[in-house]
Amino acid sequence: RPPRRQKRAERVPMAWRFTQVDVVGKQPPPRHMHASAVIDGALYVVGGQHRLDVLQDAWTLRIDDRPYEWRKLKLQKAGRLLKHRIFFAHAAYGNKLYLSGGANNQNMSEVFDDILVLDTETESLSTLETEAEGMPSPPRLSRHSMAAMGGSLWMVGGWDGVEWLDTTYRLDLYAPTPRWTQLDADGFVPWRRSH
Repeated sequence: RPPRRQKRAERVPMAWRFTQVDVVGKQPPPRHMHASAVIDGALYVVGGQHRLDVLQDAWTLRIDDRPYEWRKLKLQKAGRLLKHRIFFAHAAYGNKLYLSGGANNQNMSEVFDDILVLDTETESLSTLETEAEGMPSPPRLSRHSMAAMGGSLWMVGGWDGVEWLDTTYRLDLYAPTPRWTQLDADGFVPWRRSH
């Protein structure tokens, strides 16, 4: 006699549903190609483009408290540091939002090589000074991806102003002077890419 089959556990379909929330006060202008991240119960939005205007602003929205209310951050030197910046990568780590590279417009006539740090506790914007081994510090990139994990920033692919890249870089945030390292990967290397 064959063993009895166990009843399959009933699967409950999971439905993801987006809902528009009611927000009070002034809201940020519509935008795309911007940075957004949640840090300690607040959503942060930085830069991007609205129609033909490249934006130089930063906003925050507490998502763990109601009513939802946007607030524009009053960052010192934000215009000079943010420049007119799109196609940049970003990653959140701890209480900071790191912004990497990018370009000044859709034509990408100027590609940036800096790392900006938005400190969400002090609501200040600064440039992260870094070193590198045998390459610009950090690499000049736009349309690349960046993630934060284990005390490091990891950057993949992008455009350096000349060609599309298949490179991977790591920046140790805990080093006295953070240092970029280009990684040599074994095995299959993903195709050159950007977003």
